[in-house]
Amino acid sequence: MVGPTPSPSAYLWFILPDQAQQRNRLQIGTPYLGSIWLTKSLTGTFGGLRNTPVDQQPRMVLVFYSFKTMLVLGIVMFTLAVISLWLRWHGRLHSTRWFLRALVVMTPSGVVATLAGWYTAEIGRQPFVINGMMRTADALSPVPAATLLSSTIAFVCVYAVFFAAFIVFTLRIIRRGPAGLPAHALPSGSLKRGLRPEIAGVQPYLSAAE
Repeated sequence: MVGPTPSPSAYLWFILPDQAQQRNRLQIGTPYLGSIWLTKSLTGTFGGLRNTPVDQQPRMVLVFYSFKTMLVLGIVMFTLAVISLWLRWHGRLHSTRWFLRALVVMTPSGVVATLAGWYTAEIGRQPFVINGMMRTADALSPVPAATLLSSTIAFVCVYAVFFAAFIVFTLRIIRRGPAGLPAHALPSGSLKRGLRPEIAGVQPYLSAAE
C-alpha cells in the first residue's frame, strides 16, 4: 500500500497506484485481513510505502503484482494438492477430467511462480543491492557493454539449439506413441491396482525360481 494504513487494515488484492502522488487511485481488498495477517490483531496497523523516502522506493506496481502472482499460484497449487488427496482417497484421481485439465493448465505455474518471486526480490530491494548500505548504482560491474551483449547472444543461441532439439525429439516420441499398450488407459485411483497384472505375472516366476 502506498499511503498510511487505516485501522483495521484490508489486505489489498488489486491496486492502481499513483507513486508520484504517493497514493492509490483504486484499491480492492479483503477487510480486516491485512491487520490479521500482518499484526495478528483486528485493529493492528502497519506502515505503507510513504514511510520510505521517495528516492529509496521501488516500482510499487511491479513489486505488488509479482508478489500477488506468486501468492495466488501458491494458493492454487496447494488447493489442487488437497483436492488430489481427496480424489485419491475416493479412487477418482486418474478419471476426473476437470482435475486432469486443471493440471495441464497449471503445467507452467512452477516456472511462473519462481520468476514472480525472483521479480519480487530483485525489484523490491531497489535501489539497493544491500539494503541501506550499497545502492545498485555503486555495484555496477566494469565489464564493457559489448562484452555483456556478446555473451548474452551466445547464451541465447546455445539454449535455443538445445530447446529446438528437445522439441524435435519430444514431437517424434509423441507421434510414435506408446507401443504395446491399450488405446485407453484404465482409470484407477490406486497404484497397487494398476500394477496388479504385472505383479500377478511376476509371481509364478518368483515361485518357480524359489
